[in-house]
Amino acid sequence: MKKITFSILLLVTGIAIISTSCKKNHDAVSPSSDTPQQFYASQRNEKQVFTYNTSKDTVLQGTQGTLVSIGAGTLCTQSGQPVSGNVTIELKEITKFSDLILNNAPTTSKGKLLKSAGTFYISASQNGTSLRLMDNASYFIEIAAPAGTTDSMSVFTGVDLNGTIVWSPAPKSVTTSTSNARITTDPTINPNFLADSAAYFGNADWAISEGIYSYIISCNSFGWINSGFYATLPSECNLTFTMDAAYRSAYTQIYFTIPSINSIGEATVDSYFTSYISESVPDQTAIKIVALTYSNNKYYISTQDYFVNCSTQVPIQLTFQEIAESDIETTLQSINI
Repeated sequence: MKKITFSILLLVTGIAIISTSCKKNHDAVSPSSDTPQQFYASQRNEKQVFTYNTSKDTVLQGTQGTLVSIGAGTLCTQSGQPVSGNVTIELKEITKFSDLILNNAPTTSKGKLLKSAGTFYISASQNGTSLRLMDNASYFIEIAAPAGTTDSMSVFTGVDLNGTIVWSPAPKSVTTSTSNARITTDPTINPNFLADSAAYFGNADWAISEGIYSYIISCNSFGWINSGFYATLPSECNLTFTMDAAYRSAYTQIYFTIPSINSIGEATVDSYFTSYISESVPDQTAIKIVALTYSNNKYYISTQDYFVNCSTQVPIQLTFQEIAESDIETTLQSINI
């Protein structure tokens, strides 16, 4: 990963900044009589909706501080026709473990845990029709890294498969052209200072903005994006989860949060459909377990704190209690997931 050691990232005169004055929508939560896939779809994280004119280089600022920089004239229809006039950008900033659970987006890739710096969803549309970036164009995301940065950081893209976000490493062989858009934090100090925007898709470069570290992510497509890297676990083991047969179904989801590496993993059912096995989990680590299941048009939840000790590991028994669908989000937030 290429380092960018700027002392500060600033606004160029003429770039439009659109921030929290944007329209915000929250998907209505309504009881679902069908499958949990529809539950996860209805519980998607709060949407921030921005409207801007494509003739201007634009910086969009999310409510959690995320900056999205889009160059003028870089959007087109799915068939490649350039667009002009106003377009709509939808941004989702996922900053809490509860948000990742509600979006069914565990931070794992190819069966391995990711140490994540941030998860996002970005889309572009005009009059309800989806748009994409022009060939060889890119846009940039800046996210704060208060704990500091690492050269290991990369980019993963997510695909929604039956309601679950599945992450894969972004291709690094695709280069992007230089965009005219610049990411800024303070336009008053030096408006002539430009950030170098040439980058490779898949890179997560870092910079220092007013003494605060941040990541600069270069992307050449819209959709689900995770800035992270595969966690290095010196000592690890797999967890096994069991439960009464009444709660085992194709709809059972088991998550475990690992605050020490800012990651959330999941467990999958074994071939005998009797227990669930996790990805590798770091030894001597405190985690919080959350399981959701669905049976006979009712939802059930199980939560517990757990300390991983690989040398004495035994199956973890999960105990469920019924929960109203409308209460799942507030329950996860109240127990500090």
